[in-house]
Amino acid sequence: MEQIREVMPCWGGALLDGRDYLQYPAEPYFNPSAGRLRLRFRLRQPVDAGRPQVLFNAGLLGPQVNNFSLGFLREGTLAFAVQSQRYTRVAVEIEGRTVQAGRWYELEIAWGGFNRRDGRPFIEIALDGEKRRCDDPALFGELDKDSQDLQSREEPRTFFIRANTALAFGSGVQKPGSATACDLADIHLQSPRRRPLRLDFAAGLGPETGSGAMGWKLNPVHLKAVDPERVLLGAGDQQVALEVWGAGAKWTREEVPYAPSGLAAGSLKSFVPGAEEAATRVRATTMGDELVLAFAAAPVDMVGGAEGFRPIAPPRLASHADTAPAGFLFGGPGNAALRAGQRLSSGCRSGRRTRVSLADLSRNE
Repeated sequence: MEQIREVMPCWGGALLDGRDYLQYPAEPYFNPSAGRLRLRFRLRQPVDAGRPQVLFNAGLLGPQVNNFSLGFLREGTLAFAVQSQRYTRVAVEIEGRTVQAGRWYELEIAWGGFNRRDGRPFIEIALDGEKRRCDDPALFGELDKDSQDLQSREEPRTFFIRANTALAFGSGVQKPGSATACDLADIHLQSPRRRPLRLDFAAGLGPETGSGAMGWKLNPVHLKAVDPERVLLGAGDQQVALEVWGAGAKWTREEVPYAPSGLAAGSLKSFVPGAEEAATRVRATTMGDELVLAFAAAPVDMVGGAEGFRPIAPPRLASHADTAPAGFLFGGPGNAALRAGQRLSSGCRSGRRTRVSLADLSRNE
């Protein structure tokens, strides 16, 4: 969850350290039916054959349905893979080629013929001009056995695939452990009926969307009060306060309109009062690399030391486990403990105590 985006204007490349990735909106630039992507990359570390290392991804890499993935996906082999909404997976690989760290490579992928009947689907990958292509209708159309391992049909199925996520360069979307320590340059994405995406890192990151505020959201059952510093929630006949620390950290509220699930049961009409009303959600944000949250039923001290951030209950609460506070640290160097004397993004030094008070909110109920 760190906000690290290192760019070297001298040669127009983006440096990713294996903990981060670049993120761009999909709708203006990406067409799942057809397109072509070109980029240059240089690995900063040798390939780890024991895990996927992604250079480009659209769609969730975890469940992999409706997914486009480019990278070292299996046993360190460079590959481009697509997986349809029926879980049909087709991949092309650059076999027998070792990609070395510290050297620049030209990489290009293409896809087409998806999402339409008689579309003749295909995918391609080319590394320094060495191309691999797959356009076998039996693989895309499930002519032999389908994704359920059942005997299929004589006419190929239409290959439906729609990646409903942002575009990620350097890691898989919502897939921990899939990031690649690499340098990226000269990214060019072109799709029919979409604007081209040309990234010149010498001029900046372009329309990158992953470098904004880091946030945490909560849909509370009983929201009593909100101000920029804290949130007060109802918990039966008790109350819980949420405090936030970080660079410019604050709480906000937002209205979330009701939306059906999209599943078959979503067409059912609910007669429960308020079931389809808009919900109120609270959101904690910071522009820094640490976002610290504290949950407490009474005043609490937040202390940062060599062992990290931790909340300290006042003496009158210390013997009651059910009312003891909880604290969470998001972001920072791998959520590691703070170093002694390190200045926090909120302006507090490690070891300085900050009092959390519910008095102001209680008076505003």
